Amino acid sequence: MGAIRNIWLLAEEKQKYLPGINLAGCVLNILLNAFMIPLYGACGAAFASFLTQFFMNFVLGFLIGSVRENNKLMLKGMNPWFFDRELKNSISEILKKE
Repeated sequence: MGAIRNIWLLAEEKQKYLPGINLAGCVLNILLNAFMIPLYGACGAAFASFLTQFFMNFVLGFLIGSVRENNKLMLKGMNPWFFDRELKNSISEILKKE
């Protein structure tokens, strides 16, 4: 999700948000690792990384107003019913043209 968001930010010329997003992720990951590794070891590190990715790629997208549009698109894309409906519509449009 982060790679797709970064491409979207570059295409929309909103790359000015990338350093702040990356810095927030870095700080959060260090803090979570400092807390979770002593308690849970390698599993704590893995979970800290997961939480960091979720925060950077999802939560921050809703907190930054001009990036919110991209998060809404990502949510739509993860909805299997939306994907199924759009795929069927695309196929029917292609078949109509033939």
